[in-house]
Amino acid sequence: MFTDPTSNLLTSGPYGLIFASFVPFFFDIPVSTWFLIFGVRFSNKSFIYLAGLQLLLSSWKRSLLPGICGILAGSLYRLNVFRIRKAKRTYPSAVASSATEPSEDAVATLVSMGFDQNSARQALVHARNDINAATNILLEAQSH
Repeated sequence: MFTDPTSNLLTSGPYGLIFASFVPFFFDIPVSTWFLIFGVRFSNKSFIYLAGLQLLLSSWKRSLLPGICGILAGSLYRLNVFRIRKAKRTYPSAVASSATEPSEDAVATLVSMGFDQNSARQALVHARNDINAATNILLEAQSH
């Protein structure tokens, strides 16, 4: 009998988070393969974009605004407009254990990936000898 006209304006769900993640996906994940389907060139990332477009247009006007806001938020974070990415916390346990010297095997592994030896050593110290975390630190430093 009584319906709220504003209850149908926006769709619910994590649209903002999903579409904010498209920004680093576009810029940071490289295309690894290209292929043709009926003469149209696609990459290994194309179907992710098509699924995102389907999600964006799924509820038309109701999903369009949250999707665009998510893309805008992801872009603002990537451009570091509000200096959010510099506001990283340093935890006491990480500072106390950062005095350990990284192993030469770990440094050699990162150098073999194309990173500078000094940068690799510093990243390993910061990541407490975790090669995966050190690789992420080095890749993040390169993207800025």
